[in-house]
Amino acid sequence: MGRKITNLTGQFGSLEEYMAWLEQDKAKTRKAAAPKGEKHSRAKLTEAQVIEIRRMYYGGQKTGAQLLKDYGISRSALGYLLTGQSWGHIREGLEEYDAEAAQYTTPEEIKAWKQERKTRHIVRATAAGTKLTADQVLEIRKEYALGGVMMKELAERYGVNAVTIGDAINRRTWKNI
Repeated sequence: MGRKITNLTGQFGSLEEYMAWLEQDKAKTRKAAAPKGEKHSRAKLTEAQVIEIRRMYYGGQKTGAQLLKDYGISRSALGYLLTGQSWGHIREGLEEYDAEAAQYTTPEEIKAWKQERKTRHIVRATAAGTKLTADQVLEIRKEYALGGVMMKELAERYGVNAVTIGDAINRRTWKNI
């Protein structure tokens, strides 16, 4: 065991303990001093845009896909922004998320809530940003599975493009049905 540090505060049993504490303290200080939000050199958004994005998404005015396109950010960046994992110093726009999250305490409850929330948003996004109904998607999948019809023909019949039909058939969209 190393030398006793008695003249500091008496809280450290050895020089090694003191040095470990000092390193942790330096790391905390560096993190706290790091630029946040739009002051960060790689920020793509302003604080006003972050609040606007959260309000539009949680208010049901825009889907995640629409926000990705409008603001030119990645899917993961949007997810972090909407949960406060990034831009966490700005709580405005997260009131609904915070209130809902506060109801759950155990890791199992939190995990179940996050999964349910994800499913809820997929359903809402699918319903809000589409020209197809759930019944039409089921009919499209059925027709395509039977064969004899091309995606392009289905697209023309339902008034959407062939990529939309392909996504529905391959369950890249409408995963919930």
